[in-house]
Amino acid sequence: MRNYLCAMLLLAHAVGVRADERFHSAGHRWPQVYDASGQWVGGLESFGGVSGVRVIAGDAATIVPIARTSDAYGNQSATDFTWATSSSAEFTSTDCSGDPVVVPSGGPRPSIAVRQGNDVTVYIAAEGPTQNFAARSVLLVVPAGCVANQTPVTVTGFAVGATIPVSKLHPGALTIGF
Repeated sequence: MRNYLCAMLLLAHAVGVRADERFHSAGHRWPQVYDASGQWVGGLESFGGVSGVRVIAGDAATIVPIARTSDAYGNQSATDFTWATSSSAEFTSTDCSGDPVVVPSGGPRPSIAVRQGNDVTVYIAAEGPTQNFAARSVLLVVPAGCVANQTPVTVTGFAVGATIPVSKLHPGALTIGF
């Protein structure tokens, strides 16, 4: 009887350990994003139609989009990613200086990623409702550059509450792992 009880306890322990390992395998862990130096950036997430890296600034969580890197011929990498940015960003200044207007987006807290040269900065919306802004310039990705609006354009969005220089904190190429 004692041998039977010991055998049952060992069997129960073995089954429990195996079941626990199943939930710690790569198939049951969330994908994570790492920068070029191997430093953890954040979890790979999707929220409200926006997929990317979950980033937290203070008490605000947002999703910063990432995209596959590609070469000059448009060939995409299977493993390397870069910070994806908006195709344009609108500013209240006439020369694209200062903070951009954060347009409503699908993340838990709206944000906009803006590329200027090699630097990508994420601007996270301040708390509160949308407001109307007079956009006097727009920063374009293609063709790259700042264009002043002849007359101000009314844009609904949020003021900036926080900024994160993501490309300086986490240089690319970004990779996804567990």
